[in-house]
Amino acid sequence: MSKRHVALAEIERRHGHAAEATATPAGLAAALACYDRAASFLASAAPTDDVLCALGLVAMNRGNALSKLASTADHAAALAAYDHAIALLSALPYAHDDRLRNHLGAAWLNRGHALRSAGDHADLAAALQSHRTAVEILTPLPLAACPDYPANLAGAWINLSDALAAADTPDCFTSAFEAAQAALTIVAPLEADAPRFGELSLMARRAALVALAGHLVTAPEETHAPAVAAASDLIDSGLNLARRWHVLHAAAPAPLATRLFRFGAEFYCRHQPQFLAEFLHENLDAASGAPRAWTTSVEWRDIGRAALARARDDLQRPRFLFAGDRDTERVLALDAALADAAAHFR
Repeated sequence: MSKRHVALAEIERRHGHAAEATATPAGLAAALACYDRAASFLASAAPTDDVLCALGLVAMNRGNALSKLASTADHAAALAAYDHAIALLSALPYAHDDRLRNHLGAAWLNRGHALRSAGDHADLAAALQSHRTAVEILTPLPLAACPDYPANLAGAWINLSDALAAADTPDCFTSAFEAAQAALTIVAPLEADAPRFGELSLMARRAALVALAGHLVTAPEETHAPAVAAASDLIDSGLNLARRWHVLHAAAPAPLATRLFRFGAEFYCRHQPQFLAEFLHENLDAASGAPRAWTTSVEWRDIGRAALARARDDLQRPRFLFAGDRDTERVLALDAALADAAAHFR
């Protein structure tokens, strides 16, 4: 009888997932109704491990749907749902069952994401604790056994990096960068062959870049060179990955690629203006092999033009220039190169 209840609940869960994917208020309401029906099926079954696991998954699904709604009450209900899921799943023998371990880690991951998404600094410590717990639970999983395992562990590291970067502690940006690098290590062998991991790779790169940007703002200038080099590599390799997915599979994660391009334009404008024109040509010129969706994007060209204007404004601020001086010649040559690029992308 318990198997029948679990099967009926699973049907409702799948219907709920489909409704939730619409991301509309009506779809989320329909999803919650599906999850409620799933829970009612399971509540009338004997509390076997399979039933308790299914109840934990339903509670986590409820939390996911509620966290996408806007009200404070929905946020509190989402956290309560995640706590219920964690209580159910942690009581099961997850130490000896990789599937259960993955479910429990996902519940902690989603709880942390909901806390962080609230934007309340008071929730940050709780979010950090949730993400650290998710990493701890998911790390022992055999990552090659199931794609969900590396995806969830990488996601936990990315979320931890995001929360650490917001922590405002002396080593927060170093710790955030290390967490993002841990995620990249997991997804790197998989990023070229599966869109899911390509997207996670771009997310991990963005998290690493946020950490490096924080370091560049707060750390002594003599420590900047390694961070600048690392950021440049992350930007260029990330856009190359997005280009690969767009060209070979027509599946580039466009919003992530756009955020990475914007970050790159701002980074080169501020830290390596001598490479800004080259960066823009590589990603906005068809002759450089850039995808047509990029070369024709009004948003991307606006980003490029704005970066060029800021870089030229910085070069043209009042300063002493001396004829024949090497630094003067460098400034004039750079201004000419940026002017040429500005004319090209007008």
